[in-house]
Amino acid sequence: DESRSEYLENYVLKDKYYIIYKMRPEVVFLNPLILLFLLYKLRFFNWKRLKYNFFGTLLDYYRYVIFSIISPEVVITFNDNSGAIGRLVNNYRKATFIAIQNGKRNSLLFNKNIKLKHDHYFCFGENDINFFKENGFSAKHYHPVGSFRAGISMEIFDELTKKNIYDICLVSIWRPWINQNLPNYKSSFQDIWDTFNHTNTMMNKFIQSNNLKICVAMRSEHHHDREKQYWQSFFGDRAVLIPNDIINLSSFKAVQQSNLVIGVASTLVLESFGMGKKVLYCDFTDSNKYVDYDSSIVFRKKNYNEFSNRLEKLIKEPNDRYISRNDKYAKYLMNLDIKNPPHIIIRKLIEGSL
Repeated sequence: DESRSEYLENYVLKDKYYIIYKMRPEVVFLNPLILLFLLYKLRFFNWKRLKYNFFGTLLDYYRYVIFSIISPEVVITFNDNSGAIGRLVNNYRKATFIAIQNGKRNSLLFNKNIKLKHDHYFCFGENDINFFKENGFSAKHYHPVGSFRAGISMEIFDELTKKNIYDICLVSIWRPWINQNLPNYKSSFQDIWDTFNHTNTMMNKFIQSNNLKICVAMRSEHHHDREKQYWQSFFGDRAVLIPNDIINLSSFKAVQQSNLVIGVASTLVLESFGMGKKVLYCDFTDSNKYVDYDSSIVFRKKNYNEFSNRLEKLIKEPNDRYISRNDKYAKYLMNLDIKNPPHIIIRKLIEGSL
């Protein structure tokens, strides 16, 4: 999958010979050799599955044929939540398959109809291993090594050892439909957008009352101006808006430069926790749909005074004391090691498989 393949190309594959199997959109090649392989594969078809999901099943067999022709020694993907990967692992057994976790997987909104199966699974921490097992997913080899992108950011930026620039980094989950006047607002998880809007309202009051420096790690790649207008409606010019440069990891740099990281249902908050940052998830949905973490990093009360008190305590707490009291839980959720980041561990596994 070409999505975010730049990270793999730049930090893992480097001098290796590789091709990218593109899926956005997936290009289907048909020639006599491929058709011949497909006809040969007919006798192994799962006819029951073919009956209720004809095109999906046929596509799985087509991919098997393509991989048989390419004959790779290693298959690697940053698209770990794809059921197609697990089915390919079952069918094509001549390669080492590596899947890298690209986002938090604890949410009850996670699609449990997709049965994930991996060979080598590089996940965030023991929490994700437990989530996999509890939901009927599986992997032959689990590697709880933390966030792939966070590990890269810790290598390329030297911000964690410097004095913080910002008191607070607010992590954006903005979407175009977050406007309450849009018709699809209610159908697109209204409860979490209400939490997001209410958090930003309280945050605006808090920074004005305490004269703090705040930055916003923006999310949008294609609607930058619209997202900028959204944030200016809350903060005016009181917040530094940092555009989302995904390839160059601008959001990771922003959280590394901040004393406290706050967000709503964002993986980046969890990644910040693993990098030794003070963090706080806000969730006013009265459910565990979006985050089911311990109350030590989640705030669930829709009350400004309690919100203010919680933030004041976090901001004043020395960072080394915060890390010390949260070290065990942080490693459970996001097991990052700055001396041995995920991309280095993955490269070593590839070296050993070739």
